[in-house]
Amino acid sequence: MSIKVPDQGLQNLLEDLRLKLNSLGNIAIRLFNNNYTPAAGDTPSSYTEATFPGYSRVNTTLGAATIDTTAHKATTTAPIATFLCTGGGTTEQIYGYYVLDASANLLWSERFTGAPFSMSNNGDVIAFQPLLTMISQF
Repeated sequence: MSIKVPDQGLQNLLEDLRLKLNSLGNIAIRLFNNNYTPAAGDTPSSYTEATFPGYSRVNTTLGAATIDTTAHKATTTAPIATFLCTGGGTTEQIYGYYVLDASANLLWSERFTGAPFSMSNNGDVIAFQPLLTMISQF
């Protein structure tokens, strides 16, 4: 038998998680350059962090959880994360991002649709809005 979490419970659980993560500080978004598809058993070492010129991790916080009662899912988003290449001469392929907490625990990861994206020229940019979703399976 499995538990069923109603819409209100999803929103409350995700909101509690969001508040806890934000209180810990230093939620860091990192890009990865290894050709990898995230999986359930991942650890931070599953990912190779980007190194292109100008690359730096983006620290973020999560916004209030919202609920979609039609799809039975709760979502929290972070502000848009922008990564800018400030040099040229080398090409680095970027496949997605992963998010770590202040203790370097892997929180979630995502491979970009259409990956890889090339970061090789001064001014190349990758920008996206990270989100975390909880879905109830009824």
